[in-house]
Amino acid sequence: VGTLDPIPKAVHDENCGSNVKDGNNNSWWRSSALEKNKVKVRRKLREPRFCFQTRSDVDVLDDGYKWRKYGQKVVKNSLHPRSYYRCTHNNCRVKKRVERLSEDCRMVITTYEGRHNHSPCDDSNSSENDGFTSF
Repeated sequence: VGTLDPIPKAVHDENCGSNVKDGNNNSWWRSSALEKNKVKVRRKLREPRFCFQTRSDVDVLDDGYKWRKYGQKVVKNSLHPRSYYRCTHNNCRVKKRVERLSEDCRMVITTYEGRHNHSPCDDSNSSENDGFTSF
């Protein structure tokens, strides 16, 4: 284990405020201990996003993939809610947002986040089918 050396006065003044003026030289280790306890925040890598605007009477268009709805939210200044979906294929982390355009309710805005790691028709590994047998 390394030894702790006192922080130089100029740096100490910035970090600890009035403790140097008071002659309290024991406060330097407190700020160091607090800095060690800070958790590094890992920034989430942003997945690529693709947005499509389509005229449709139905909210969810058939794009060849299977989706599970996991949320819905009221959108400010809009009469129509926004729906959130996840791809049901195992280990596929693609998400989809679906909402209607507030100015023209016939227009559906679909936003995809991420890239599928499987083909559209490949639903044999879908989590919906796990543990079920078709008759």
